[in-house]
Amino acid sequence: LWGLLTIGSAHASSVVVLGAFFFAGGIVWGPYLPLKTTLMQRLVPTERLGAVLGVQGAFLSPTMPVGAAVGGQLLSVWSAPTILLAVGLSCVCGAALAYAVPALRRAR
Repeated sequence: LWGLLTIGSAHASSVVVLGAFFFAGGIVWGPYLPLKTTLMQRLVPTERLGAVLGVQGAFLSPTMPVGAAVGGQLLSVWSAPTILLAVGLSCVCGAALAYAVPALRRAR
């Protein structure tokens, strides 16, 4: 849903419509962290949970500044709607790949 809303925001015709897309995106994204944390706690063996969460944090922590830097550089080449469209499409394609490839769904 996040990817679809991002794609929709790329086609927003006004600030009000864009705000509505971002508001809906916030509602969709809101439950992500609690659900992800709950799933991690349930799926990862207790003795490995600290290590798994540590590795995850090490990989995820730099992604926001790196994403902002890449997005800023892309703005010199592409328009903001084009970047939003590309980001939304990558989210949708990633989700489709995760559901389409059974081996990825079974991987632990």
